[in-house]
Formats: sequence, C-alpha cells, structure tokens
Amino acid sequence: MGDKCRCCGRALTDERSIARGMGPICYGRSGGGVFDKDLTVDDAEWARRKALLERGGEIDLGANWPYLAEDGVRYQMRISVRYRDGKYEAYGALNDWVRGVQRELLIDRGTDLRRVYESAVLAGPQYAAAAEFQRRMEARQTRKTRRFRAENIA
Repeated sequence: MGDKCRCCGRALTDERSIARGMGPICYGRSGGGVFDKDLTVDDAEWARRKALLERGGEIDLGANWPYLAEDGVRYQMRISVRYRDGKYEAYGALNDWVRGVQRELLIDRGTDLRRVYESAVLAGPQYAAAAEFQRRMEARQTRKTRRFRAENIA
C-alpha cells in the first residue's frame, strides 16, 4: 500500500510507521508491540537464539494472528522462526479449523537472524491489520448493497 496504513488506509508520514506499514494506533490495535522488546536484546541473547535455532529449535512468536488468503479463506496463523538449509526463516503456520486446512506461509528467509526475526515480529500485526482492513471493506460493501436493495424495493 506504499505510504498508507494497512489497517485504516490513512497516509503515513513517520519513517517508522512507513517501515512497518501502520501508524502507531493501528499497530497497537493489531497486536503490535507485544514482541518488540525481543528485538532489543543484547548480543549474548542473539547468540543464544542462533545456537537454539541451528540445533533444530524454533522460536514461537504467537498464535491466532488473523490471516486472509488470496482465495478469501480466513486462517489463524502461528508465527515462528526456524533454521533450515543454512538460512533463518520466519514463517506462519496457517490453520482453518472449520475446514481442517493447514498451510505454511514463508514470511522471510535469509542469513541475518535479526532481520528475519524483525520480519516475524512485524508479520502478525501486519497480517492482522490487512485482515481487519479487508473486513471493513466487505462490511462497507454489504451496507452499500443493502441500501441499494432497500432503495430499489421501495
């Protein structure tokens, strides 16, 4: 969306807001900030995380983030960071409990753990905001359709 908020569509002017795709209010409403402190740890903690991941561990950054797929299916997403084939990956495990569908979404991949980790931290609020924006647009369209029908029935 460029310099517009993923959630409300308003113009963004602050560099930090532009980078995350949301203003501070929408970021907070979308669950942003919950894992931000995970990015400000010391070098020893980053080394500990690298060792854990490279031994086959994963770091979980939350479950039940809403995700709206291109086909309109709404998933609940659990975001994690792992190490696979020499690179760190931020990914989302997508679950549609109603249909029994499970998918995986690769969010970011690379050799810089801090960058990949930041992508994981931002992904939950970003996808939640995008899903909320889409929900609002659908609700707006439903209201317009109802008004149109009501006006044409009378």
